[in-house]
Amino acid sequence: PFNFAITFIISLYSSITLSVSRPVTVEASYQEWLEFVGARFVSHGAEIFQQTIIETNHPILRGWKNFESWDETYVQSHFDGGRTVLAKRGDEAWMWVRNEGEGRVFYCASGHDERTWQDPAFLDLLVRAVDWTSGEKAANKRAAFKLPSFEYEARDF
Repeated sequence: PFNFAITFIISLYSSITLSVSRPVTVEASYQEWLEFVGARFVSHGAEIFQQTIIETNHPILRGWKNFESWDETYVQSHFDGGRTVLAKRGDEAWMWVRNEGEGRVFYCASGHDERTWQDPAFLDLLVRAVDWTSGEKAANKRAAFKLPSFEYEARDF
């Protein structure tokens, strides 16, 4: 297993993507990361959908308002590693958590572009994921801190 000097990982969207055109030696160096996170990208389509919540009583999802958004629809190969699947898109695991040593891992396949990132429910999900992965003490400090409101601003780059 990874030997991180940090206590939590939040992994989103393409963090499980490796180009199939990369040499095997480069790909092999990422195998441990993929197993740590819990899956590897295989392919995708795209559609408007709402994930199906599986674990409504998990601290991240308790009282959370789900959302519908356009996103890429990842198909993944999964690693058995003590994951708890929190949500699915059809039969595909879409969001999960796992423990790694004393740390915690959160993964969600959402997040391709602003159609998801501008949704308040997605942003709330990320805050909840940070709270859960970082632990109760850090979550309480974050809750006591008044965060500025987030507003999406379109930019031409």
